Amino acid sequence: MQYEDEFAQWLLSEGRHRKTVQVYQCTVRKFGEWWEQQSGQVFQPQDVTALDLHDWCSYMRTVQKYAQSTINRHVAGLKTYWGFLHETERVHTDPTRKVRTKRPSILNEAPRWLTRKEQAKFLHQIEKEKNKSKRKRDIAMVQCMLQAGCRAAEVTGLDLTDFDAQHRTLKIRNGKRGKMRIVPVNGDLGDSLMEWLQVRKHIDVSNAALFLSERQQRITVRALQHMVSKAFAAIGIEGGCHSFRHSFCKNLLDSGQSLNVVAQLAGHESVETTLRYLRPSESDLYRAVQQISWSRQTTLIHP
Repeated sequence: MQYEDEFAQWLLSEGRHRKTVQVYQCTVRKFGEWWEQQSGQVFQPQDVTALDLHDWCSYMRTVQKYAQSTINRHVAGLKTYWGFLHETERVHTDPTRKVRTKRPSILNEAPRWLTRKEQAKFLHQIEKEKNKSKRKRDIAMVQCMLQAGCRAAEVTGLDLTDFDAQHRTLKIRNGKRGKMRIVPVNGDLGDSLMEWLQVRKHIDVSNAALFLSERQQRITVRALQHMVSKAFAAIGIEGGCHSFRHSFCKNLLDSGQSLNVVAQLAGHESVETTLRYLRPSESDLYRAVQQISWSRQTTLIHP
């Protein structure tokens, strides 16, 4: 990647979060690798045309099957990169100006949440862990995602002081784009955190992290993702850490909460993001058509 260190420093000087810097750098690397494969030349920003960028967007959409929101994020990353190149006079033209992001359809961008039965099945799988310390920790981490809508990085970034047992709140300090939010703690999450803290106080009181690995270090996002993926594989359900955050939002809406309430609890910048969870799932659609089936009505009358 051309000017990688300079680009990172420029982003930080612009007030961008370090995670955002990493994401943008990854985007530029991916584009550069694709461009080199297509052109057979070493990636040089000044040689890239708007047509190249349009072709890459088409590649992401048709070959990689990326969602429009993902493509938009990559385009935003490239626009920022060329903005840096142009501002620092490393290039004299900006091919990204002719590339427009497309508004993703809410219907096509509906997330994959878990049904109540799938949520219960997953938690039951976690509870099979024989190691008490690991079991209590894993349940508490999953409940942070399922009952408070935390992202994986937000869970692993929690400190002991972020859980206020007296006021029943959880402080999310490392939210998306560095934003902070306070989430109320319900009974399920509160109980799991208290049970984990009973174990946690005997492990390492000098470490500020709420969740520790078996080596008594702050647990990593990769370790959390591995635990979750392993459990999903064991019960034969497709899902990942973000499935719990999606389920959190869906559970709230199904319980009758307003879009504004859900958006605030989840830390959504726009209510339009929350609208995705109003899309019916496949099981919702199946139940809907079953409601008008004559055979079903007959069965109910004559069991």
